[in-house]
Amino acid sequence: MADRAPLILIGKDSKPESDKFTVLKVQIKNLMKYIIFFLFSSLGLTANAQRLTPHEKTKIISDLERAFDLDQEVRKLFNQCVAEHGGVTGPCNELRRKLVVQDSVNQVIVFDIIDKYGWMPAALISEKASKSFFYVIQHSQVNAQLKYAHWVDTAFKRKEISPVEYAFFVDRLRSKQGKAQLYGSQTASDNLGNSYPYPIENWSLADSLRKQIDAPPLDEFLKSSGLRYNNPPKTDFSKYSVLIGHIWENGNKAVDSVTVSIGTQKIGMSDANGFFMIEIEKNKIAGTKLTLEKPGFKAVNYPIKGNMDFYEIYVMLR
Repeated sequence: MADRAPLILIGKDSKPESDKFTVLKVQIKNLMKYIIFFLFSSLGLTANAQRLTPHEKTKIISDLERAFDLDQEVRKLFNQCVAEHGGVTGPCNELRRKLVVQDSVNQVIVFDIIDKYGWMPAALISEKASKSFFYVIQHSQVNAQLKYAHWVDTAFKRKEISPVEYAFFVDRLRSKQGKAQLYGSQTASDNLGNSYPYPIENWSLADSLRKQIDAPPLDEFLKSSGLRYNNPPKTDFSKYSVLIGHIWENGNKAVDSVTVSIGTQKIGMSDANGFFMIEIEKNKIAGTKLTLEKPGFKAVNYPIKGNMDFYEIYVMLR
């Protein structure tokens, strides 16, 4: 797979054509400052790592490998539980809590090392220890992922992580920010048993990128996996957002035929599984409130905040 770096982008501007060259020069100048700063910072961190004593290096390798093993062990148990029980049972919830605690412990250990020494390459430590950086960052919250995204880029270019791992990171970070994915690698399951991929920015581009990581085309993948993606919508995210709804009542029971409206305009309805995917113009959704209502239940007003490509809407009706 050719090296790609979609994480660092020069943003588009709405300046008049006569100002664009000036804006571009400023953006390039700022980007070059960032690159120079990062280069010298990385060199300093690498030098620190090379000055470690054998005892210090052994301790770091042990800590990183232990973090990797615990990350994988607890996650494997949780994934097995979800596969067997659907993720809504007591045992799965307990494992979910364990997973959150273990991820937090791992982050304290691994982030302290990467802050001091950078992403230490496998040649300096071990392959498992180096992998620990990726998986602990991958399973962290969005603020930490943003903080260490440049290290993931660097590790990919150094071939410390695979193209598949890189694709998963790019898509996961975008999804957590409410942005459509590039590769279509990220899926989700709700408390009602609905499984679906997060919205995908450009299906043709995604299929091209998926081919480079030996993943099947999206249409083929969706048909074989049982994932839900209405029709599927191939949204123009420059103009539209997608609302992903999950509606239930007491006892975790799906509520069908819930009307979704903005003001007096009905824009969609939940299906038999309490699920909906609705495409809506961005200029109509940002800063508004959805109304979700069905006879026999109290209507809910759900605020839409930010300007995102998609919104997850979880509502329990009473």
